[in-house]
This record gives sequence, C-alpha cells and structure tokens, in this order.
Amino acid sequence: MTSDYRRFTRELRSQDLTRTLQRRLDLRARQMVADLGGQYSFADSVESYLISQGAWEHVRNSGLDPASVFCHPDMLVEEPCTSLYYRDMNALSRKEVQEQVRSVDTWERDPETRRRKPRVATEAAQQIAGLYNSFMSTIIENTTDWTLENGYRTMIASIGISFDGSIRNTMGDLPEQRLRRLLLEYVFESGLLVTPAYPDIYSIPTNPERRRYNLANDFVMVFSSEPDVAFYRSGSLEATVEIKGGIDPAGVLERLGAAENLPKQRLKSTLAARISWLPA
Repeated sequence: MTSDYRRFTRELRSQDLTRTLQRRLDLRARQMVADLGGQYSFADSVESYLISQGAWEHVRNSGLDPASVFCHPDMLVEEPCTSLYYRDMNALSRKEVQEQVRSVDTWERDPETRRRKPRVATEAAQQIAGLYNSFMSTIIENTTDWTLENGYRTMIASIGISFDGSIRNTMGDLPEQRLRRLLLEYVFESGLLVTPAYPDIYSIPTNPERRRYNLANDFVMVFSSEPDVAFYRSGSLEATVEIKGGIDPAGVLERLGAAENLPKQRLKSTLAARISWLPA
C-alpha cells in the first residue's frame, strides 16, 4: 500500500511538472514586456519608481531596454500579468509580495483562460512596481556585472521554487482527502450517518466538499481548514483531528510538531481532553 501511494505521488508530481513547463506563463509575460516596453518612459521618474541611480546607470550603460529590467506601473495597469515577469526576476513568491504590499494572484492569471482582464488601480500598480524595482536595484548593485541573462536564470529558478511549493501543498492535501473519505465510509457503514443520506458507499465523493455531517446521538462532524476535522455534541467541541502529510520523509518531525501544538491549543479548555497519534 505504501509503495503504491509513493508511486502515485511521484507520478502526480511528474505530471504536474510537465503541465507547468508546457504552460510556461513566464515566456508569455516576457513577450508581453518586450512588446509593450518601448511605450513607457522612466527617465523623468527614476527615483519615484524606487529605482536606485546606480542600478539605473548600469542598465542604461548596458544598452538594455529599461522596461526589460524595471517595472513601470502603467504596464501593470495595461497588462497585469506582466507582474509575473518582474516578480520571478526578483525571485519573489506571491506570498512574499502579498505580505509586503498586496496580492497579485488575480493579476497573473493566464491571459488565454481568464474570463476578463483584472482592473488594476494606479496606486496599487505604483506600490507593486516600487517593490519590484527596489528589489531589482539591490540585486544589480550587489551583483558583479549583472546581465539580463542573470535575470532570466533567476526566473527559471523561481519557477522551480514555485513548483516545489505547489506540489508540496498538493501532497499535503491528498492525505486530508483520503482520511475524510475513510471517516465518511466508516460512519456510513456503521449506521452513524444521519444526513446527508448516501444511497451506497460508492456515492460518497472521493474529495468531500460538504462541510457538515449530522451523526447519531446528536454528534456533528465538521470538515474545515482548521481544524481539519472536528466533532461537536450539542454545540460543544468534543474532539478534533489534525492531518499532516507530505512526500519528504525528512520532514516528518516538523509536521509532527505542527500537528502537536494545534490540538493542545484548541482543547486546553476541555479538562477531559486527550491527544492520540496515528502515524500512517
């Protein structure tokens, strides 16, 4: 069973990587920057765009189009997905950008599949462009003979880092889906599930999206993000289940520590609380 699961997760990782490389949204964003770059002028507003003088002079002396290195806020307004180009060139994750300024998730959606182009406020574009330019200025000033090729290599590395984080999240979701399914099968076969009423065990979804299940004896089972599973009786919390999974055996202790703290915090007010561990 374990070897089959490992093979399944490795196959899934390979499939996701192939799809990621096929899409190559970074190349589309790069082409957009090349097509739009010549329309914008930086010369009169270098400092207001948070571009250092040293970095600006290096780019100009290298004969590069400034827009291929520095982000102009008007470009983000016109084509928000170009954010991906500058973010990757600075090796910034979406989470890091969100923590420092705001989310750019909707900006960077695939132009070919998005329903409509996001509307970007000028102030938001200025803030994001300033973040990218300040990081790029620091990179250029602290790198010997920085070239645009260095920036492209950083973009490739950023894709790999982003994919690694994405696949780890996916691998962490799989155990959660499986355990929820097992819990549903158990309460169904034991006659404990009151609502919803499934006609048979095969009708139970592989990845349950419903959050609340009424059980016998006034118990309610709730699926959520935190905790992963909770059991209530007459409105009182009786038990919680934390599910931690992954594909890296070296990370077991880290996941164990994270799982250990959450139940203690939630059940500390329950005098009869008891914590049990079920490794699998």
